[in-house]
Order: sequence, then C-alpha cells, then structure tokens
Amino acid sequence: MPKSNLSQSSEPNEPAVNGTAAIQAAASQSHACGRLLRDRRQEKGLTLTSLASTLGITKSYLSMLESGQRHPTDNQFEALAIALEVPADVLRVADGRLPPDVASAFPGKVDAIVSAIRRDDSGAKVTFARELSEDFQRRVPPVPE
Repeated sequence: MPKSNLSQSSEPNEPAVNGTAAIQAAASQSHACGRLLRDRRQEKGLTLTSLASTLGITKSYLSMLESGQRHPTDNQFEALAIALEVPADVLRVADGRLPPDVASAFPGKVDAIVSAIRRDDSGAKVTFARELSEDFQRRVPPVPE
C-alpha cells in the first residue's frame, strides 16, 4: 500500500453539542468511528504499528484515533479508507461528519443536520429548501432515465 503524507492534528475536531444527552451521544458517536477503525484493522490482520507506518502517522496517534480521543482529518479519512478497504464516507458518518458532497448540498445547515441526527428526542427537525440550489444542480449530473 502506498504511504500517505498525513499530518497529525494537535486539536481534536470536537462537535458543538448542548446538554448532557447530546454530550453522551457525541462521545458515543466518536467512539463508533474508533471502534470501526480498530475492528477493520484487526479483520485485515494489521497491527497498530504496521497501519500507522502505512499512513505515515505514529502508533500512539493511531491508537488515539481508535479510542476516540482524536478525530481523523479529511485526508486521513481518505488514507484510512484505502488502507482498510472501507468507504471514506462510512468512516466520516461513523465520526459524526457528513460527506463533503452532502455538506455542500446544504450550506449553512450542516450543524443543524448533525444536531438533529444526534438528538434523542423525536421532535428534532430541520427544514430544507424545497428546491436545490443552482450550485448544487451544476455539481451533480442529472440521473439518466
């Protein structure tokens, strides 16, 4: 596998949450990505050392990603996806992030979407525009009929 040039982030990407339930949900979500990383690494028979070497990061930083103490950067999601043979978007969603194309489809609504998804109450709702923006329509090719 090719070695990627990834820098280690000194600051975790902590989501903004309100209330005890939201904090617990966010903590659970951050561990979901780490558990997925660890499980997939073990399924592939890779050690922390070998995967960290492939990714160009330290073993301790990879351990922090797996334990949920740190969150992957966008470049790290891509490199992890290649190394672990799992879609990068699956890793992003497990980490509580939206894939870039989804986030760009709803500019200014990403925080509301993530908050609504993480809420425990069923009353959480987000209102979306009834029509897609021109920018989104230009980016997404039409579906052939």
